[in-house]
Amino acid sequence: MREFATNHDVSDCVWVPKIWIHQLLLDTGGLPRALEYLFTELFGQKFTNIKEFFENLEKRIPIPSTIYANVTNDINKAYKIKAYARNHKILIHELIYRNIMVIESDMSDELQDGNSTEKLEHLERDRHLILRKLEGKDKVLIDIPYFFMYLYADVLGIFTENLNKAFLPDSDWSWNNWEIFIADFIASHITMIDVLKKEKLLKLGDFFRGAQGSDITLGLLINFEPVEIYELKHQFPCLNLSAKAEKTAMLKPGYIMINGYSASFADVFFLVDNPEPILIAVQCRWRKVSLDLETIKDEHKKNAGVSSKMKEKARKLRNDANTVSKKKGDELRYEAEQYTQLANLLSKYRIITIFITTQRFSEELECIPEDCILIHQENFDTFFGPVFSSRAKFVMTRDSNPNMSTASQLASRYKAISEDMGERIEKTRKRRTFMSHEDFCKEFPELASDDEIRSNFVYYPYHPHIESFEPNKRTRV
Repeated sequence: MREFATNHDVSDCVWVPKIWIHQLLLDTGGLPRALEYLFTELFGQKFTNIKEFFENLEKRIPIPSTIYANVTNDINKAYKIKAYARNHKILIHELIYRNIMVIESDMSDELQDGNSTEKLEHLERDRHLILRKLEGKDKVLIDIPYFFMYLYADVLGIFTENLNKAFLPDSDWSWNNWEIFIADFIASHITMIDVLKKEKLLKLGDFFRGAQGSDITLGLLINFEPVEIYELKHQFPCLNLSAKAEKTAMLKPGYIMINGYSASFADVFFLVDNPEPILIAVQCRWRKVSLDLETIKDEHKKNAGVSSKMKEKARKLRNDANTVSKKKGDELRYEAEQYTQLANLLSKYRIITIFITTQRFSEELECIPEDCILIHQENFDTFFGPVFSSRAKFVMTRDSNPNMSTASQLASRYKAISEDMGERIEKTRKRRTFMSHEDFCKEFPELASDDEIRSNFVYYPYHPHIESFEPNKRTRV
């Protein structure tokens, strides 16, 4: 992209701040034909409209979602991606599963394709995936560019509509979207295991790949059965499990619940009964709220005490019942009995708290308490797989990149940056971009000594930046 811009006397400050451009470039996976379709959509046939594209970019005329849709349609027409997926569903499921789970494969692996099998080495040539050779191993990883993943998933229904659209180029993300994404990702992962008839009895650390915690906690066996997602209207723990879309959840295996806004209990949770009763409580931590060992201990203690909290709620209701009319007292005693039953049910479950944070984590990982595991910025790639982790990190750092962040995003994230300072950064970006922290500090020396900014700012697309933003260094086999 820079070559096109430079050859037409267009400075970086025109196109670098546009996150959607970087997303689209990454979505091609570096495949020449996919890049060609993208550049044709941006610059016209034979690239005759390059200057016009950059002029329109300054006027905000290009619509990212339209560009995305046109490129995916072009790719689908050229390679009949959807038709192939419809006729080879089990094979495509397996490829996506191995991609997301970052499973090391042999070139000679034969994958089930209906009643026949296909060798992995043949699929790279014919199916527009990339086999990335692992250094020092006779193994490969399967990479599927997001344009192709999106088309496959659209046909197979692997992902929910939310997950399919979560990272489209002009998606407007919020805290609530992050919780939905986590729930959708877990549910889709379980669905693939079920469709492919994989072993459902897995160690916690094998399902939540890359997570860190004690060997005992990561070694817990859990039988992952398919789940349906429910967005609760109220804050659990509560008796009312009514959910959005006129649905009602039940507190038993088979339901994964997104908790009501600002609930003190987990953001996302679900129950499993085999081989032992376990309640998985997921805490989704955004960058604005710091996460350290003390917070992990406190949050887990709060989750683990949910049964005691319900018993206390029941006790208080019974006491209140003695101070009101008989009719009201009977209602309160009935409600107290419901909370007692809820407390008794929850007391049978071992609470495992899983922290998924978009932050870096610098404290001693071996000190993570029992019954807690942690997925943080540095192990995103392993858990989410290369496709989703790279896109998630654009969201994660959208408030920490002076080349892309808005004034309000910077001001709300950093104490040292006022709204006026954020506007100054935005204004400066109109005449130049920042290639490094040193480069940034030359323009804003008053921020040079701020440790929070030094530790968290990224300067994508310039080096150094978050590793996962780099296009994967692939060795074509």
